[in-house]
Amino acid sequence: MIWIKSHWKLLLTIIIGLLIALWILSVTGMNKELYNMMLNQLREDKTAVVEGLKKELDITKQEKAKIKEEQIALAKEKEQWRQRSLREAEENTKLKGEVNVLKTKLSQIVVSDDPKKIIDDLHRSGIKSIRLKEK
Repeated sequence: MIWIKSHWKLLLTIIIGLLIALWILSVTGMNKELYNMMLNQLREDKTAVVEGLKKELDITKQEKAKIKEEQIALAKEKEQWRQRSLREAEENTKLKGEVNVLKTKLSQIVVSDDPKKIIDDLHRSGIKSIRLKEK
């Protein structure tokens, strides 16, 4: 007891030091616990973000595939229209040639007042007709 009375300041300093050490240990433990809780929350948030991004990526890939299919379909349709346009151009050229031939044949026909001459002209151009007997 005498020792405690004479060294009470030292004893009080040791007790305060122990209390501070215990407080530091408890704060450190709490800090580690809080750190682990925040780390777990961060991992969960990161996982949620990654899953959301994966979903968006899947949707984007589907949209890209759909656009690709539409692009292919439009290219096929464009090619069909081009082919049709070429066929119509060829047909127009052919018809213009036939019209020119008919115009040429029409310009070669000479209309006369004499029925016999008209019939002879028709025979020469390849049109057969029945000759009427003269009275």
